[in-house]
Amino acid sequence: MLSLQLRLLALALAAWTRLPAAAIAHGSDAAEARARSLRYLPLAGAAVALPAAVAYAIAGLWLPHEASLLVAFGVLTLLTGAIHERGLAAWCEDLAARTRTDGSFTAAGATGLLLVVLGRFESLSSIDPSWIAVTLVTAAVFSRGCAVFVLGDAIAIDGPRAPGPRAPDGAIALALGLVPVIAAALWTGNLEGFGTAAGLSLAAALLVRRTLAPRRLPRDERALGAVQQLAELGFHLGILATLSIADETLADPAS
Repeated sequence: MLSLQLRLLALALAAWTRLPAAAIAHGSDAAEARARSLRYLPLAGAAVALPAAVAYAIAGLWLPHEASLLVAFGVLTLLTGAIHERGLAAWCEDLAARTRTDGSFTAAGATGLLLVVLGRFESLSSIDPSWIAVTLVTAAVFSRGCAVFVLGDAIAIDGPRAPGPRAPDGAIALALGLVPVIAAALWTGNLEGFGTAAGLSLAAALLVRRTLAPRRLPRDERALGAVQQLAELGFHLGILATLSIADETLADPAS
């Protein structure tokens, strides 16, 4: 049982990151195993976000806040292969293709991706540097748990006829995503901030799901990427909003 779970974890790392886990995952690459490995997608998020947070901290010794963030984003892109960003861009293209008939939707993917990535960057650049590492990690982990939980057993990453995750897989993914959020909230004492961030992240994920069925959009890795990216943006915005409100309250206690 333990060896199976380790293989599923390795398969999640091999499928959703560029980390060298393929050798461990060997023999578990069947469609059903790939689908079930989504339960560990949050751990794959932690595996790429932790090095990005370390890279930010090291770069911050010499570089300004914004430049250090670019370094962290670069590390994230290298470690994930931008797989979720590509999924978001493809999902935006699919969404535009079903709402226009004149063929002028080729820029939809690039536009959607640009807005989301810029939103994430601007949100983080507006946060005090002491919050960046914990926000990077918790957002990466929770957004992936949200994506698997919200799309549920309807995810078909290997095609519409391939088996999807089982019902408990989404619950396991969400639970794994919640662990660092709860830990960070207790560690920092900012229960409102991380609670708001998790709520906005889940709301963004549900919003994407709401667009799938009426437009007959597939629930494949494109949808998974879209949910993850928008959920991560929602998390960043939640942290930014609560920290901004707290700063204003401290600056003007009478308000």
